[in-house]
Amino acid sequence: MTDRVVLRGMTKADLERVRTWGNDSEVATFIDRVRPISEVEHEKWFEKMVQDPNVYLFAIDEKENRQHIGNVWLCNLDSRHRRAEIRVMIGDRNYWGKGFGREAVSAAVHFGFEKLNLHKIYAYVLSNNPRSKGMFEACGFIVEGNLKEEYFADGSYIDGCRLGIIRKE
Repeated sequence: MTDRVVLRGMTKADLERVRTWGNDSEVATFIDRVRPISEVEHEKWFEKMVQDPNVYLFAIDEKENRQHIGNVWLCNLDSRHRRAEIRVMIGDRNYWGKGFGREAVSAAVHFGFEKLNLHKIYAYVLSNNPRSKGMFEACGFIVEGNLKEEYFADGSYIDGCRLGIIRKE
């Protein structure tokens, strides 16, 4: 929990809202989604996520009115190397550019370091999403590498980058 967001376990009651966000063309561009998300596909994705012991999926609620505004998750947990990937999506456009993603990522990073005993958390960002890169950097992530022509979108290849943060012991 931060000043403005609460992380809670995502539930089936959240699924239709999340699917609507994923089917928004601008959101889909930022999450590298090409085709519409069906209800059946989305339910299968959710079941796979909640059953995977290497995934921690959280809904992001705006603290004041408990409105679900996005999701953040730690995935690809690697217990041997004590690292995980983080992904975040603020789906409600009313909350874009206002620091809610930064607060949610900070809370998830704290959870990963303190509760999961991770040493490192990393993220991948597409070059067409500079706000996301800036948000991760504001959370203390540093660019570890640039990925030339890593993604194919809108008929051409675009770059990406990997950012990471290491636990301060």
